[in-house]
Amino acid sequence: MPKLGLDDADTKRLQTRDVAETVSGSVQGTHEATLRIVEIDPVADAGDRNPHHHEHMDEVILVLSGEGTAWEEGETFEVEELDTVLFPRGKRHMIANLTDEPLRLACFFADPDIERDFVLDEETTFPVEKL
Repeated sequence: MPKLGLDDADTKRLQTRDVAETVSGSVQGTHEATLRIVEIDPVADAGDRNPHHHEHMDEVILVLSGEGTAWEEGETFEVEELDTVLFPRGKRHMIANLTDEPLRLACFFADPDIERDFVLDEETTFPVEKL
C-alpha cells in the first residue's frame, strides 16, 4: 500500500512522546527508509528524558509544528516549525517540548529498521524543564 494515513498507523508510547511509524520495513516493506511522526508532550506533562543515538544511521527531523529545544552531546539549540535538524550517527541527541503547545516532528532514517540501531543512554537523564 503506497499510502498510510496517520490515523491508520500503529502508535506507541516512548519517553514523553507518541510515535507513529508510517513507513518502514515492517509497515510497508521498504528496503532503505523509515518515517516516523512524533508528537512530544508539552512540558507540563513531560517527565525525565534520556538521550539516545543511532550507531549506523543519521536521523533527519523536520519540525511540522510547534517549538522545542534540541540537545546534542551537551549543546542545546531552539527549533521551530519547518526547521530541519540533522543528528549524525553516533551522536547522542533528543528534542524536548518546553511549551504548553504540541510539538510534532517528522523523523526520517535511511534504514527500514531503526530499532536494531537505537541505543538509549540510560546513564544520562534530564528533567525536561532544565534543558
